Amino acid sequence: MKKCRRVVALIVGALMCLLLLAACNPEQSAGSGSPGAGTAAPPPDARLSEEIDIIVNDPISVLHPFNPAAQAAAVRWAYNLIFDQLVTDLGEGKFAPELATQWETADYQTITMTLRDDVYFHNGDKFTAQDVYYTVLASRDGPGSTGFEAWRSVDTVTVIDPTTIQFVLHNVNVDFLHAISLPAAGILNQRAMTESPELGSMIGTGAFYVTEFVSNDVARFTRNDNWWGDEPPITQRLVLRFVPEIGARTIMIQNSESQVCFAISSEDMHLFEKEPNRFSIFPYVLGSPNTISFNMTDPITGDRNFRMAVIHAINREEIALAAMGDLALAETEGTVYGYATEFRDRDIPPYPYDLNKAKAYLAASSYNGETVAITAAQSMNIRAAEFAQQQLARIGINIEVNRVDSPSLSAMSRYSDNRTQMTMHISTKSLSASSYRNWIQAGAALNRASYNNPAVNEMLDRAGTIIDVNERAELYKEIQRIVVEDSPWFTMFYQVIGLVTVKGVGGMELRTDHNNDLRWIYWVLD
Repeated sequence: MKKCRRVVALIVGALMCLLLLAACNPEQSAGSGSPGAGTAAPPPDARLSEEIDIIVNDPISVLHPFNPAAQAAAVRWAYNLIFDQLVTDLGEGKFAPELATQWETADYQTITMTLRDDVYFHNGDKFTAQDVYYTVLASRDGPGSTGFEAWRSVDTVTVIDPTTIQFVLHNVNVDFLHAISLPAAGILNQRAMTESPELGSMIGTGAFYVTEFVSNDVARFTRNDNWWGDEPPITQRLVLRFVPEIGARTIMIQNSESQVCFAISSEDMHLFEKEPNRFSIFPYVLGSPNTISFNMTDPITGDRNFRMAVIHAINREEIALAAMGDLALAETEGTVYGYATEFRDRDIPPYPYDLNKAKAYLAASSYNGETVAITAAQSMNIRAAEFAQQQLARIGINIEVNRVDSPSLSAMSRYSDNRTQMTMHISTKSLSASSYRNWIQAGAALNRASYNNPAVNEMLDRAGTIIDVNERAELYKEIQRIVVEDSPWFTMFYQVIGLVTVKGVGGMELRTDHNNDLRWIYWVLD
């Protein structure tokens, strides 16, 4: 355990150094997400590869912003290649133009945007306000999807002219610009979607277009040389590839069959650390926590005494080590929140690992020896669930681990049709507190606990109407305190992504919210 803490501390320390040095490091950047922002150019006259093969850490099952199955992190990276959003989030409440050149609002409920007049979709159609109108209406057919969540606050949308669009929101919402800056808020082409919803969902205005897509296997992209951006991509072709065999990933990077891997096992990291002349390692903390959700509608897991028994019986450091080795950071604070999400309440004390308390809570619960299922997808979460199974057996809780893929997990744990009891999963969070809504509000896409606290729902709605930053911060902290008391979730650990590349790869924008931007990636051959 001491080894795990020591290595993770070194990794996080290295991460801080990388962030501070990003501006002058030719092989990595951590920028804002705007076109060309924060990316370091390759050396002058360098010989560059025309193609880069990237191994992703979860399969891409679909490429459709309004399909609830499109939840994997790599899907968002693909969206950043295919689509453009209306605005780009620069952080700290600041936004930059993208497809929208300017916007104005007097009340944060009616927003009028002026759009670019020089943008074309991959199929040759000119981008207009009608495509924005179509995208907003189409999002309403995809409840449970990340695209639906991006546009859900819009009540009415009106095309004023081909380059002017007006949104009227259900309520005052200061988080609207952030919501529509996310990858799943990319603008779709109305004609392409009408002709073929399946293929049309891959037609955007972005810097790359899709040339091949095989579900759960590979997605290939080619540079869009007609892209409107001022700083065009460097690499001609990109491949996002899922390799299920962990050992095969290591071999593919060692042999340069792939040049980037977001999914090297912690056990193999030392192989790359020993060869700094051939490989680069870029560690960064993923801000979305790996959590256990309890189905609040289930008679066993809906019992708070049972949930508290589980929470007190879990040793988070042991599970973090079992799940990811040195590439996991056990949660040590009490809140259930994003690692770097604004307004995190660091004063909430954690529930301690205490088997005596766990047994007392279990005795007070309605549990009577039944087998309780933990559903998990992704190898790290499956390992975490298996280790939780062993830990909970110490106090007499019988656990069955249900191993599924990510789309199945999403389908089984929908808010309105929750067929799980406990779910071990990643709770997607961004840097904005507004992302909390998609996790804990009744009916939200990522509410794997089917949690419904009317007071929390009302506070979340109110948070979006508060302009004063200090007042909003206090409200979000109060929400966190209520959620910790209700305990529909608890955080086990955060991933420390040990991104490995062959030497010479650069231009990546690695983000704590995992909405990585690969548009300006390059590979210097010599």
